[in-house]
Amino acid sequence: MKKRGQIFGQPFVYIFALIVIAVILFFGINVIKDVLKLGSGIEFRTFVGNLRGEVTRTYNLDYASVIKLDLRVPQDITKVCFINRDFNVALDVSKLPVQIEQDVVLRKNDNVFFVSSRNRDSVFIANLKPNENPLCVNILGGKLNLNLENKGTYIEIRKWKKDNQFNLTGF
Repeated sequence: MKKRGQIFGQPFVYIFALIVIAVILFFGINVIKDVLKLGSGIEFRTFVGNLRGEVTRTYNLDYASVIKLDLRVPQDITKVCFINRDFNVALDVSKLPVQIEQDVVLRKNDNVFFVSSRNRDSVFIANLKPNENPLCVNILGGKLNLNLENKGTYIEIRKWKKDNQFNLTGF
């Protein structure tokens, strides 16, 4: 036969167990969110590092060397814009997406901007200049497809089109 104190104490054990389970779930969900956020940051930094690496590789090639840039882009980025910050080149602000207009004005040292569902920082990539100012490229299929051409003192970046391929039929 159970004593009266044991009968009344049993609900408190269940309540305590429910509280412990709720606390574990709360902290577990927060840890999962933090891991996903960290993974997204790593993916973005990898993309920017690969872009910088391709620009450096092209810069080290011979004058007029052209390479096709084909980089995987994080899912949240929908558009990448390249800005020429030279004083003698006019920037057509009307061609900029509304989401980054203010960033372009405020961050005068950066030349690559991202339209994203997350708050992505703009970056500076040395020796990189677009052939039009600004050059904004929509991301299709999670890939950034552009051409990089060594112009001697800088790398020109431009949109890649299939009809820009070299015609070798005359050789």
